[in-house]
Amino acid sequence: MENVGDVRVSDTEDSWSWNIDHSGIFVVNSTRRHIDKSILPSSNRCTTWMKYVPSKINILLWRLNLAVKGLEVPSLSCPVCNSKVENRDHLFFKCNTAASIWLLIRVWVNNGMVHFNSLSDWQVWFNNWKAPNHNKDKLYAIFAATIWLLWRYRNNVLFNDPIKIMFSG
Repeated sequence: MENVGDVRVSDTEDSWSWNIDHSGIFVVNSTRRHIDKSILPSSNRCTTWMKYVPSKINILLWRLNLAVKGLEVPSLSCPVCNSKVENRDHLFFKCNTAASIWLLIRVWVNNGMVHFNSLSDWQVWFNNWKAPNHNKDKLYAIFAATIWLLWRYRNNVLFNDPIKIMFSG
């Protein structure tokens, strides 16, 4: 009785109210502002939704900005393997497809490159790798091209017909 003593029951119809926005209606923009101002650490990066940018790019940037602010969005499984939550390190290094590709690259370049679990692992190894600059430039180009191709493959699986992907050049 102590906890509900101040509750007043009304004969009006029940309704939902969104307290974050003064209109009482759910609006994505008000939610973004609330997250930016109240929950997430301050950052120079915003999570603005740009109407001039395609939705899939807005979604990618939104998720990346939230991750930078310390809030991973674990709502999507990796579209490539569908077994883990998609994040940068999983997609580009830990996913079975990515790991297999990196293994082939390690064998191909034959330079002592080790297995990486994250972008940070790669950066530490690459920065400490003692090699002539022209070799470093070549390996960095291979790294960048591999990341880009993994990203394109991920997007093809997510946004296009996977059967066509298997048989396209």
